[in-house]
Amino acid sequence: MAFKGRAAEERVPESPEHLFRELPRSPDGSESLWLHQGDVLRAYVSAYEQAPDLAVELPTGTGKTLPGLVLSEWNMRTRRLPAAFACPTRQLARQTFAAAEREGFRPVLLIGSHHNWESREVLKYSSSRAIAITTYNTVFNTSPKLEQPGVIVFDDAHAGEQFVATQYTIDVRRSDDDDAYRGLLDAVGAGLDGTQLQRYQERSPDAQIGASVNLVLPCRSADMQTRLHAALRQLEGENSYTYSMIRHTIASCLVYVSYRSISVRPLIPPTDQNALFADAEQRIYLSATLGEGGELERAFGRSPITRLKLPSESAAPRAGRRFFVFPQLSEADDPADVASELVATASKALVLTQDQKSADRLLQDLKRDGFDLFDKSDVEGGFDDFKAAPKAICSLANRYDGIDLPGDTCRMVILEGLPDADTLHERFLAQKARVGAALAQRIRARIVQGFGRCTRGPSDWAVVVLLGDDLVKYVLKPGFLDALNDEIRSEILLVSWKVDAL
Repeated sequence: MAFKGRAAEERVPESPEHLFRELPRSPDGSESLWLHQGDVLRAYVSAYEQAPDLAVELPTGTGKTLPGLVLSEWNMRTRRLPAAFACPTRQLARQTFAAAEREGFRPVLLIGSHHNWESREVLKYSSSRAIAITTYNTVFNTSPKLEQPGVIVFDDAHAGEQFVATQYTIDVRRSDDDDAYRGLLDAVGAGLDGTQLQRYQERSPDAQIGASVNLVLPCRSADMQTRLHAALRQLEGENSYTYSMIRHTIASCLVYVSYRSISVRPLIPPTDQNALFADAEQRIYLSATLGEGGELERAFGRSPITRLKLPSESAAPRAGRRFFVFPQLSEADDPADVASELVATASKALVLTQDQKSADRLLQDLKRDGFDLFDKSDVEGGFDDFKAAPKAICSLANRYDGIDLPGDTCRMVILEGLPDADTLHERFLAQKARVGAALAQRIRARIVQGFGRCTRGPSDWAVVVLLGDDLVKYVLKPGFLDALNDEIRSEILLVSWKVDAL
């Protein structure tokens, strides 16, 4: 049997745009790059290819993922660097993997337990022959099993605070483990007012203490740090792994205390201790909204992060059209009834709320005869069943981005409640810290992301229904409107002007 000769070295295209043109796309793939996507690729090669941390901002619905995949493939071919493309959730990773295959890339899907990864898929990635599509959790954990990437692309990086900080946060809920909660409360009790501590120790909360969040700083007392270490060492399960990631930073951690839970987390995650992340030659952050308040730097623990500046003449295409509906501003007695009638007309609706309790309630409030109902467990593996259903409602908590429902798959998205208190950290910021700029940026990003779930391309259109007095008031405030792009602001003002004229 004759030995086969070594395969010829793969030819390197002269530019990322040429690389895209040569991809063996399927019939469902993109026919061409949009102008602004080409601008991103040209700007990268001309000025940003060596930036260790690079942020790329493209508005929601205007195609961040495709340039990110092209840049991953470009680095893999030109610099022979293993390339990883990280998504916030497994569902998004599967979605990105399918998109990468359609566009002609050579991806491998490395999510979940590393014990289930196929050896040949891992080898393709480590030898720079395939892009590894993975999750944030695969990168940020106690003992990452992914081999060292040369370049990591983080999709939806504006959600970094949620998906990175979570990996460095110990969250002990009273309802899950009362003994662990009381152990932590005893450890940090000296940092609380005596009356507050007594009220947290009660078996049932009073009206005022139930929703309040207090901050304790272990750095103020060496004894408190010792007691906190002792309490944290007793934790089991995921919290024990998290403790191993932050135990060297306990002195600089923040402890948030509420009646129902206690959270321990560093203000800035110690990502420098994660070799998989810190030792990559380049980290690229794809975001719909970067902001200028340092949120991206705090979320990922990196500074400085260079912003890729597009030419001023670069214009992203419209991400569809939205018709906003404010049931609170109508003469109807119950806004939920208005929303339910709209759902009946649209036949398909995506419902986004801040918490699971609200998501479950709205799913029941809005249901109609003959409609299939979907919750988070039904779409964990993807939205195919929801898309295929002729009449359906899908209600999700805290999922304002990473959902693509273009065209006729869904023409309505309903947002309820102001997404301003996802964690104890955010609840404290909202209640007591008065850090308006930083928190407002997060809230605005979530709301705008929610607006765009059903308008993923220039020809898409959707009805956007806003429920809840707090959300409606926030969206109609001049400060919020002024921060939006001209198109969304005009769509909102068009409705509010008509209401004012009634």
